[in-house]
Amino acid sequence: MSDVSLNATLASTHSALLLSLRGETPEDIDFSASLYASTRQAELALIPWSDAEKSAFCRMQFNAQHAHYESQYPDAHFLIIERDGARVGRVYVEQGASALLLMEITLTPEQRGRGVGHAVTTALLLHARANALPMHLHVEPSNPAKRLYDRLGFRDVETQGFYTFMVCRADPASN
Repeated sequence: MSDVSLNATLASTHSALLLSLRGETPEDIDFSASLYASTRQAELALIPWSDAEKSAFCRMQFNAQHAHYESQYPDAHFLIIERDGARVGRVYVEQGASALLLMEITLTPEQRGRGVGHAVTTALLLHARANALPMHLHVEPSNPAKRLYDRLGFRDVETQGFYTFMVCRADPASN
């Protein structure tokens, strides 16, 4: 899987959004950690910790998650989503011999609900189909992205703990 082919797909299917993908670098880690923290704000608002404690907790959790991804998915692509040259999200994906796994997609709060997640997920889905691969992901049932995945043809396979495992087959007719 190459950033070039995904960027070409993004440009051809969603050119008005001015999106591109590039590899995550060490300079992006603080940005990625802040994205992670943004997904925990509502949950942490209920906990009587100081801002410093919440920040430290989120950084610790992000570091653990990132280390897990790196150790469990050694062939994963850790990508930064840019919109008109500015960082607006991250997407982590692993292409194996039998499937494309969407491990994580997180957008800045300002970009959520504006078509960026749809565009990136569609580009990944088109890439998977071009390579005759199904695409897999896990999502919390309450996550608004679940509705997007349903619309794109993903089907629930099973629920495991807090997550629903979903798959979109390489042949759209078989979904």
